[in-house]
Amino acid sequence: MTVLNPNNTLRTAHYSEQARSSTLHSYQILDTPREAEFDDIAAMAAEVCQTPIAVVNFVDSERQFFKAEVGLGVRETPLDTSFCGHAILSEDMMIVPDARHDPRFEGNPLVTQEGGLRFYAGALLRTRDGYPIGTVCVLDTKPRSLDGSQIRTLKLLARQAMTQVELRAALADTQRIETRHRQVLNSAADYAIISKDLQGNVTGWNRGAENVFGWSEAEMLEKPVAITFNPADQSAGVPELEMAAARESGRAADERWHVKKDGSRFFASAEMMPLRDDAGNHVGYVNILRDQTQARRQAQQLALLSQAASALLNTDDPAATLRPILAGGADAVGFDMCFLYDVAADGQHLELRHSVGVNEEISMALRRVSFDVPLCGIVAERAEPLVLENLHLSCEPRYEIARTSGVQAYAGFPICFKDKVTGVVSFVSSEVPAFDDDALSFFQTIARFMSVSRERAEDARVLRDAERRLRLAQEAGRIGTFEMNLDTGIIVASPQFCRTFGLAEAPEVSTVELADLILNQAGRLQLENADYWQSGAHLDVDYRICRADDQAVRWVSRRAEHILDEKGHVRGMFGTVQDITEQKNSALYQNALLKLGEELRQVSTLKEMTHLTCRLLLETLDVSRAGYATRKRKAAQFTIIGECLSGDVPPMEGHYQVADFFRTAALLETGHPLIMCNAEEEVALADDLQSYQNIQVAAHISVPQFEKGDLVGALFVHQVDARRWEQGEIDFMRRVSDRLLAALSTARAEEEQAVLNQELSHRLKNSLSMVQAIATQTLRAALTPEALYDFTNRLHALSQAHNVLLHRNWEAGEIKDVIESTLAALVQIEHLQISGPPVELGPKTTLTLSMLLHELATNAIKYGAFSNEAGRVEIRWQLEKDVDDDHNLVIQWREVGGPKITKPQKKGFGSRLLQVGLVGTGGVDLNYDPLGLIVTLKAPLVDATRS
Repeated sequence: MTVLNPNNTLRTAHYSEQARSSTLHSYQILDTPREAEFDDIAAMAAEVCQTPIAVVNFVDSERQFFKAEVGLGVRETPLDTSFCGHAILSEDMMIVPDARHDPRFEGNPLVTQEGGLRFYAGALLRTRDGYPIGTVCVLDTKPRSLDGSQIRTLKLLARQAMTQVELRAALADTQRIETRHRQVLNSAADYAIISKDLQGNVTGWNRGAENVFGWSEAEMLEKPVAITFNPADQSAGVPELEMAAARESGRAADERWHVKKDGSRFFASAEMMPLRDDAGNHVGYVNILRDQTQARRQAQQLALLSQAASALLNTDDPAATLRPILAGGADAVGFDMCFLYDVAADGQHLELRHSVGVNEEISMALRRVSFDVPLCGIVAERAEPLVLENLHLSCEPRYEIARTSGVQAYAGFPICFKDKVTGVVSFVSSEVPAFDDDALSFFQTIARFMSVSRERAEDARVLRDAERRLRLAQEAGRIGTFEMNLDTGIIVASPQFCRTFGLAEAPEVSTVELADLILNQAGRLQLENADYWQSGAHLDVDYRICRADDQAVRWVSRRAEHILDEKGHVRGMFGTVQDITEQKNSALYQNALLKLGEELRQVSTLKEMTHLTCRLLLETLDVSRAGYATRKRKAAQFTIIGECLSGDVPPMEGHYQVADFFRTAALLETGHPLIMCNAEEEVALADDLQSYQNIQVAAHISVPQFEKGDLVGALFVHQVDARRWEQGEIDFMRRVSDRLLAALSTARAEEEQAVLNQELSHRLKNSLSMVQAIATQTLRAALTPEALYDFTNRLHALSQAHNVLLHRNWEAGEIKDVIESTLAALVQIEHLQISGPPVELGPKTTLTLSMLLHELATNAIKYGAFSNEAGRVEIRWQLEKDVDDDHNLVIQWREVGGPKITKPQKKGFGSRLLQVGLVGTGGVDLNYDPLGLIVTLKAPLVDATRS
């Protein structure tokens, strides 16, 4: 704040205007009535300074207030034209000899008006903190000056005025304190504040003491305060002991029972302190006391409720648990007896479970009662609380038993479970006519506790049962559950989860420990990569692990969901894991068996079959070696063929003496698969250990193969390290061995059948040749050369048909093969046009068609299309549906390019053979078209293909 002094120089004040104004207002003197002390100061100032005007004023931010004035007649003027507004900015005192010559008041209407002010002298009113808040000033309409005595007197009057201001403020504070003190004492209606002299007689008794004790102040003044103590404490000198303690230590506190005017007792907490005068002399005592009876009872009830809540937290029998708690708190709560009933199964009776304050005789009488006997029955029937008071005054018939038993107050509350009343808890008093609100609240809370406890116990039982069933289901299905925290790297795991990974059962598993067991990338736990988890990848995945306890390689299926925070960021995941090794292997083994079956059908030699089988075993079971050993019946050695190897495993193909693996061979002779997990631990194969070590084998599966009761071979897999074989792997080896044995047996049977067929064919041809030679010699003289020629050709055709059937194991003949083989010996193939779908003919139809074709071809050579170079024959066949939606085989012989033909006048052997048809039932159409013979043969497909 800057002001302009008389010399037109700038001076900065060391205080703020806001602080100065606040200090002025704190004295609460503005706008107060005139006071003689200040009027005297103004009059004295005018008289000493010989001025017509004198003022005691206080300067606010925008106005000045005149507490006292002489010669003005006003109490307030604006600050912008005042002299004092400049005076409070001075250091001590401001004197203006002639305002008309002072630039600070140039244009000031108080100066420029007719008869205006010319002279001003003002001494500051300054507070102890140095704030100028006003002045004692004198003014005149004429220029003048003050002498030294006048100036000193004006300053003295200013200090006197400031002293009056301070005294006035101090007096106001004292009055406020005294008033507040009286108000506090009288408003402390719940506190008894008692003052007493050194002998313990009452000297002060507030309204609170009247409310607490019942005595008025007039009744207690000069009376010993000891009369408020109970007789036992008076006899023990407790009042005197408390005063002595207050004198010695400056304070004495206690909690005890006191007596009221009406003789009733109450529990109070009190504090006593010595009372001293201004000189510090001990003149008496002050005692502050409060009735704590209700608070003490509430605290006891709260303690009981807390104890009950804690006890009911883990109990399956709430009534038994509450009984000792209620028994110990009956006095604190205010009841005589308590009954804890259960509603019987029939819904019409109550069964007493426990009671408090009840003798054995009453307990036995109330052990089982119907609803209409005790008051508890009303509670059970209505399913709502029942509170009764002053029962001794009631005439209600239903209350008769309770009334005659001396019950005055009753409170009963239902115990509910799933909105059904399952019990009643009731409280009885024979001393008080009614329970207070705190007691009723306590009773109701106990009932709620019991209801909640019963529901909690039932929920806990249901939860335990559900958890047990879930655990059994998880164990039966080998399903483990988990919850993983990405921030901590901790997995909360179920027991089955730990068993799946071969870990010791623990509630928590480290992801670091788990990651070491996972073999393939799909299952990796990339905790350091937040984007990896945020993307949602690899939640549901199947992966392989190496189990921790037995090092077994297993397949695990994980199904999971993300755990998100409030911002949607991934913070973990929860889900399930399941060992699916059997399912994986089952599918793997099934596909492998299907593949093996397809591949075995495409090869025919022993070496090819065994090699395919061993390669499949090597890849599927991930072993070191797979092979097949053959053994001739009762031979002393065996031979390994079809071997497949993995890595640096040495080959074994070749011959081995049975004696080197004597125990192994002996066990294989039993017909059961031989399983070895660790050669060094197999006692039954101890004699063969060195032989196995020589070929670097620690574990193997060998499946023996038998023919006609003799061991003829064994399919085996080897492992260079010890290995625990799964049952699925053993079963797979059995099935592969069965398929290989079946394929080998089939191949050997087919080889033997081919040899037999060749022998039969050779013998049949020899027989037909012998028949042909005998017929030629016998019929030479009886038949014409042409007839003899036809007879021998027909035998030849029959021989060719047998040859076709021979190559088909006498089961079927392909129609095209039959046509070509029959006609190849008779005509040039370029004169034939053959077309039609593949059809397998039965043996009988094959022979018949061969003979029919032979007759048609022979006739064509003599008279038809094969009798010249231009002629040809078209043979076409097709399958047609009849009216019954069955298929018929239709074969057409069409001759073109030959000489014109006519229908023969008589039928020979060929014509009669054609009439028989393909299956002996006719179905032949002969068309003797002049351009060429057309023969259509038709027969049911099922008959033509029948074996």
